[in-house]
Amino acid sequence: NAGHGQDANSVSDNPSLVSSTDLHLQSGSSMLGKGAALSSVPVDFDGDARSPFKPDIGADELTITNQAPIANAGTDQAVKVSTQASLNGSSSSDPDSQPFALGYSWAQVSGPGITNLANPTTATPSFTPTKVGTYTIRLTVNDGKASASDDVLVSVSKETASMPANDIVAGPGETHETIQAAVDAATPGQVVGIKDKTGGYKESVVINKTLTLQRVAGNNPVLDGEGTRDTGFDIQATGVVIDGFEIKGFKEKGVSGNSSATGVTLQNLVIHDIAGGTAPAAIGSVKGTVKDCDIGTTAVGLLDTDNLTLQDSNIHNQTVAALKDIDSATLSNVLIENVPKGFTGTNTSITVSSSILQNVSSIGFEGISGLTLNQSTLLDGVATGVKTCTTVSADGITVKNSSVAAFDGIDSLVLKNSTLQANAIGVKGGTAVAIERVLFESHTTAAIQSSAGSFTFLTLTKNAIAFDATSGTANSCIIWDNLMPFRGTGASALTLKYSIAQNWSGSAAQNPNISNGGHVLQLNPKFDETAGDYSLFVDYQAPGNSSPAIKPIPRAVSFRS
Repeated sequence: NAGHGQDANSVSDNPSLVSSTDLHLQSGSSMLGKGAALSSVPVDFDGDARSPFKPDIGADELTITNQAPIANAGTDQAVKVSTQASLNGSSSSDPDSQPFALGYSWAQVSGPGITNLANPTTATPSFTPTKVGTYTIRLTVNDGKASASDDVLVSVSKETASMPANDIVAGPGETHETIQAAVDAATPGQVVGIKDKTGGYKESVVINKTLTLQRVAGNNPVLDGEGTRDTGFDIQATGVVIDGFEIKGFKEKGVSGNSSATGVTLQNLVIHDIAGGTAPAAIGSVKGTVKDCDIGTTAVGLLDTDNLTLQDSNIHNQTVAALKDIDSATLSNVLIENVPKGFTGTNTSITVSSSILQNVSSIGFEGISGLTLNQSTLLDGVATGVKTCTTVSADGITVKNSSVAAFDGIDSLVLKNSTLQANAIGVKGGTAVAIERVLFESHTTAAIQSSAGSFTFLTLTKNAIAFDATSGTANSCIIWDNLMPFRGTGASALTLKYSIAQNWSGSAAQNPNISNGGHVLQLNPKFDETAGDYSLFVDYQAPGNSSPAIKPIPRAVSFRS
């Protein structure tokens, strides 16, 4: 009724019921599709399913024989970084044009994060990519009763600011119609420009001299192995530059090198679908710089690639690991996602900064001797962040949502100025850990478990257990609002000083050692003989008194919760 509790979904009209005693709706009723979907009301009074998009108002959901719509997200496209990508789903259709006009909803499925998708509920949204990579965008259309989806790929490459002049050009209409012919004709130090070609270049290319291969202005040319060739670019010289290609369909490697392949630069490459060989990888045995690249579906992203500088790139959807058997590498501004492992195999001297690992189903960093993580690196949704690595240093990082542990079994761990949040365990094991100025929050098993070392200026809050079977010294820590602050056989081996422990409820909580000369405030019912009374314990040493003591404040000044 108008004026009585109306909201945005209210309708003041004749509902066109079958009769005054039959509350079923008739076709053409103004109540059709005017309701708001409620998860708590999934069916109508007949038990028929309500529309999850636009339910009818009233007790009845009118049953309509309906054909599902057909989603069409448009053709795949390629754009440059910082250039607008316009999506178009207007070719979507509804075979029976009922019951309502199509509704549109666009969402990103994979690729670097999009923060500026404009008009995502229209047929023609747009966004401006800020990173190189392959973006998968999903269109979902619904007609009020049923829905359908379709994906579109947007490949984003980086425009080279100043490309050197081409000495030789390969491609349609040129003297050299294949890449290999142009490479063979070039002399060391020359620049070979490669035109885009319909259907791509169906060949493998051996580069045995110092050359620069670059795309001629336009879309990236495609080097296609068609699933039968072993390697895309086989580099057998120093100082080779390959800039601006899509490489796909090879069995062993997209780009590989021999012992001479040093000082190599690979940039603005999109490499994917490398499979079918004995050890398939996008890039293998190349020493040098990889930047502004998107490395997709294959077993390993980068394999046996030493003295590596990897920057501003995305590595995703590998079946084994993003990187394997890497000797000396520096990673910056790298996104690794949707892989079982970030690093695996035997790796040495790895430094990672300003990078993201996300949706890693097994281990982020494994088998590394000398791992340094710093400068805002994020591990999010990595089952185990770091494991079976020796000599790990982490400063200024965040690890969250690890289902096993952020750090597992790292004997020599230095962790500083970081945040560990919502993991099962923050730090597990380790015989010589040094943790300083770290926030441990909301760990479901324990913040620190079975570890030995020094723990300084820590904040541990909302964890199931703060210190579990942990030994060493905890200095100047805030242990706040955990289920239990201390538990396990190592509780008595943990020396606590200059710290505050407050508010816990676990009945199995145990007490640590209280340091001589330190000051510890402990507020909790477990330290009082009457539950509900909070007593304050102060560990102090009076001036001139060499014998410290723990003295409870008299019960007269205890605090009641």
